[in-house]
This record gives sequence, C-alpha cells and structure tokens, in this order.
Amino acid sequence: MLSRVTVLGVGAIGGPVALALHDAGLDVRGLARGPHLRAIAADGLRVRAPWGDATLGLEVASSPADFDWRDDDVVVLATKSQDTRAALAALAEKAPRRTAVVCAQNGLANERVAQEFFDRVYGAMVYTPGAHLDPGVVATYGIDRRGLIDLGPVSGDLDLAESLAAALRVGRFVSEANADVMDLKRAKLLFNLGNVVQALVGPDVPRDEVRPVLDAAQAELVACYQAEGRATEPLRARFLSRVGFAPEPGTIDGQQRTGGSSWQSLARGAGTIETAWLNGEVVAMGKQYGVATPVNARLVALGEAAAEAFTAGGMSAQALTHAVLATG
Repeated sequence: MLSRVTVLGVGAIGGPVALALHDAGLDVRGLARGPHLRAIAADGLRVRAPWGDATLGLEVASSPADFDWRDDDVVVLATKSQDTRAALAALAEKAPRRTAVVCAQNGLANERVAQEFFDRVYGAMVYTPGAHLDPGVVATYGIDRRGLIDLGPVSGDLDLAESLAAALRVGRFVSEANADVMDLKRAKLLFNLGNVVQALVGPDVPRDEVRPVLDAAQAELVACYQAEGRATEPLRARFLSRVGFAPEPGTIDGQQRTGGSSWQSLARGAGTIETAWLNGEVVAMGKQYGVATPVNARLVALGEAAAEAFTAGGMSAQALTHAVLATG
C-alpha cells in the first residue's frame, strides 16, 4: 500500500510533486541541500503557481541517513541526472533494496543506474513547466494543472504506478500509469537535446536561429534509434499526442517561465549541467552502434565548459552554429 514517499531533490520538479502527493494525503518528506535545504527547514517549501501560492511544511534532510526506512517506502528521484549515481549510492546504504525508486528525470540512463541498487524501478516522463531559482521557492507555470507526469514500471508492478498516478491527479497533475513509459522518454529525449542549446544562447533567442544545430543533433539520435531497430516517427507522434494533454503555460506575477532546466542550472550557478546525460546519451549510443555523433559530442563539451565557467547564455546563435557544425 502506498503510504510514504520521499522526494529526493525538492527542486523545480520534486517540489511540486511533494506538494501534490501531500495534498493527496500521503506522508511526504524530502531531501535537499545547501541554501535550499536551510530555507525549507526554516520556513517550509513555497510552491508558486498561476492560481496562487502554497507553503508545504516538509520534513527535510540533507542525507538518507537522517531518515528511517521501511520496505514499503517509495522514493521519487528528482535530482539532475549528473547527481543520480551519488544520490542512489547514499540511499542504498540506508534504504532496503526493495525500496521503489521512481526516476522523474530526463534522459534514459537513470533507470539503468537505479537498477544497480534497487529491485523496483519506475520511469517517469515529466512534462512540467517548472522553475527553481531561489532557495526555498519553486514554481510551476501550468495555467490550471502543475504539469504532466506519466509513469510505469521498468522492473516493478503496474499497481504502484497506478496508485502514484492517482495521487498526482489529486494534486493537480495530469498523470497516467503507462507500461511503455520508456518509449515516451525516448521520444522526449529528441527534444531534450536542445536543452543545452538554450542554456548556451539564452532563452530569448528564437529557436529558428539555432534550428540547424537542433536538427543535426536530432538526426544523430534518429540514426542511433534506427541502428537499434526503433522506428522514430511512431515514438515522436505518440509523445506529441500525449503532451497535448499538458496544461498551457500561464504567468506568475505577470511573468512567464524564463528558461528550461539546463538554463536554470547555469543561471543558478550550480556548476554542473545534465548535458552529458542527454546529448551524451546519443554519443554513448553512437559508440555502441557505430553511428557518428559529432554534433552531440560538441554540445556536451560546450555545455560542460559553460557550467565550469558559471556562464548562462551569452553565446550568439551564429557562434554556436559555427562551433557545432563547422567541419574545417
């Protein structure tokens, strides 16, 4: 029976999820770090939305060692992908191997890592216009719902996914249990390849100005999917059909959401970026199947350099296109 959920990473995704599950009557606690942890511990987690704000008094800690653990616990993993292995290793030192882990993250590698540590692993395709720039404060910009999250088992049973989806719906998410959720995540990866592009040039640059880079990055992933025997267009069509049910974006204090998750990481000065688990996934697949992936490899290098330099935006579309696509 679903009763207690620990949200590992109560940021732009994990924070609204924690509030939603709490509103559905579940016992919810969270893991955070640094100024965000201290702000939540002192004043609660403030979750902003177009229809109003809510403050969640959340039991919060910096480490799994600070909590007790039971066999029926569920963990929602909402860290950035670059933090997955360290977070799960720390969790595995204290939590039973039977603990259910839901990977509410972009990319395809998180579930594979989770299976190294835990027997019950679930994927979640998250399509939520969230933001986290200030300690203790997160936001979702969906005009009438917090976002869309579909989830399903990778190595577990569908019943738990259905229970979580029902709880998320009570908490103002669009959510379904889906046994083929990883196909939705594969399709979403096509679009997540542009996260680093936005982070490098900034959210105000029109996508048409960087379209050659986006198209070239996607073409490499399509080639990798073809090499492993996957038809890309059905994945893309199914994904676009599903996210058509996601809420329209609204405003908070008259302001729209500024940029995506990778841009927010750089703007917040996090010092890391998840590009190696998005575009880097394409590079890894290319090595496995003998597919050339120079565009995604260059985007990984540029993203990591920007993170190390604490630089968000500022690169022109022309400079990016030359850096990524020039062959001379």
